[in-house]
Amino acid sequence: MDERLTHIASVQHGVFSRQQAREIGIGRSTLAHQVDRRHLDRIADHVFRIAGSTPTDRSHLMATVLSAGPDAVASSSAALALQAIRDFDVRPALVVVGRRPPRSALPGVRESFRLLDHHHVVIDGIPCATVARALLDYARDATRRQTARAVDAALAARKTTRAELQRVLDELAVSGRSGVVNIREILAERPDGYEAPRSRLEAEFIDLISESGFPAPERQVELGSRFGWVGTVDFAWPRAQLIVEVDGDTFHNSLTDRENDERRDRALEIEGWQVLRFGWNDVMHRKTSVSRMLRTALRHAA
Repeated sequence: MDERLTHIASVQHGVFSRQQAREIGIGRSTLAHQVDRRHLDRIADHVFRIAGSTPTDRSHLMATVLSAGPDAVASSSAALALQAIRDFDVRPALVVVGRRPPRSALPGVRESFRLLDHHHVVIDGIPCATVARALLDYARDATRRQTARAVDAALAARKTTRAELQRVLDELAVSGRSGVVNIREILAERPDGYEAPRSRLEAEFIDLISESGFPAPERQVELGSRFGWVGTVDFAWPRAQLIVEVDGDTFHNSLTDRENDERRDRALEIEGWQVLRFGWNDVMHRKTSVSRMLRTALRHAA
């Protein structure tokens, strides 16, 4: 194999396009010969993989981008996954291109109404949409609740800002474009200074509160005691002197973590707060029980 072609493929998860080969002087007949000799695997009409390289989700996504042409980018859930937004995966491969996709494009390619240069970034060698642009593309097919969760996850990870989302919305919003109304309403509900849920568990608990009709709590509240600063709590109803902590296994599973949680709880209780703790199974699978405990605590405080 030509070393230049091998290098191109090495930074693209083992794949390359016919056009990239042509740009370094490798023609159609040479590629066909390498396929016959089983040095290359043909993935699509214009996309090849170095034989022996391991197929992965990212190599499949890169191949899909290449099959759509040089101006295509991964977007929607695939681009969000590449940029480490929680609860997303690079499968299925979802790619947008600012024109009609070629017939030889792999599944997952769609035409975009408008694809601007500053909506492009490269992550791990794969051209993809910025987080703000990917969210708008994701909203085309997602429900309002799914879109809101995705926006919150991106804001919490500090991968985008409300201003960036508004800018992309202004650039792309057209009458009838799917998802635009949802994005606009979601942004309107998240004013400047909005604190996005830091985890899926927090997001689920917020939904539980809303669906149960409870008053909205303050979130990420810093509290102290007569002995000094205690820490930041997840949710607080100050008038009811009620605190709720939602504990994911990642940060609250060890003996030391539990001991630290207990010390914090005792310090807060000395100051008159009632502290309730709910884990993943509580919030996800025991919603009725959680709602009942919250209702009782708020009623007693009233």
